[in-house]
Order: sequence, then structure tokens, then C-alpha cells
Amino acid sequence: MTENSNADMASLVTIGDVADFISMDGTDAHTETYRGAFFKKLGLTGAMKVGVIGLIKQPDFEAVIDSVKVMVPAANAGDPPTERNLAVAELGIGYCMGIVA
Repeated sequence: MTENSNADMASLVTIGDVADFISMDGTDAHTETYRGAFFKKLGLTGAMKVGVIGLIKQPDFEAVIDSVKVMVPAANAGDPPTERNLAVAELGIGYCMGIVA
């Protein structure tokens, strides 16, 4: 994995920017996707500033992560999430936590 540039980091202004940057599966509006479920359960929209994640209490954030992790879309309906799906989810979570830390 390569180090991200300052320009990369500066371009991540909204939660949607971060979700796009980490290739989070789904769309904001489709709650059957990982992205949609994650955003809905946290009360987020892609247009919100990244800093709002810092307002969510850690236990609440972790509870949402655990509840939506199983909703990561698999290659075929009914299949369990792939390692890539789970890795992308973990990357996004870690990335968001690092931004607001």
C-alpha cells in the first residue's frame, strides 16, 4: 500500500469523498448496500463533512460497524462477504477513525 499524498488527504472533505476514496460498495440511498446501511444507521449523508464522525460516541459507532458488517454485498446473492468486502469495510472504518482522531 502506498502512502497517500497531502493532496489526497485534502480532497477528502465529505463523508461521501471518503466512501468513494476507499471504494465503499453501494450508494447512499440504497440501504441494502453496505454504504447505504452504514450511512443510515449513523444518520449520515455523503454530503456531510468528515468531522461529524467525531461527534459519534465510540461504542455507538462500533455497534453500527458490527451490525452492518454482514451486509457487505457479496459476489452472488446469498454468498457470505468476501475478504475484499470485509477489508474495504475495515479500511473505511480505520480511515474515518484516523481522520477524526
